[in-house]
Amino acid sequence: KINCYHLFENEKRYDLKSPFAFVVKDLSIGGMGILTHYPLKVGQVLSFHYTFYHMPYQLMGKVVWVRYLGGTCKAGLEFIATPNNLILEIKAFLKNTTSELEENWSK
Repeated sequence: KINCYHLFENEKRYDLKSPFAFVVKDLSIGGMGILTHYPLKVGQVLSFHYTFYHMPYQLMGKVVWVRYLGGTCKAGLEFIATPNNLILEIKAFLKNTTSELEENWSK
């Protein structure tokens, strides 16, 4: 679970009095898919802390698509100015995960 405390819309920053939570459903070098109960809109930018392999990162993600499933918002975030260390960590994670899947499928 990740909390978002700051939201940008139309180049204006909003400090949220009550942060909203979201969970990461998928992750790539370019962004992440999330689920939340907060009503996101395409074009908004979220600012949040994300810990990946025990390393904390301050990230920003632009909402590029939104789908609503009942009271749940599923959205795609495109990372803005991703730290190089995080890119390297995600690449290593994806490479290891892919290798493990290939090994298990070939058995």
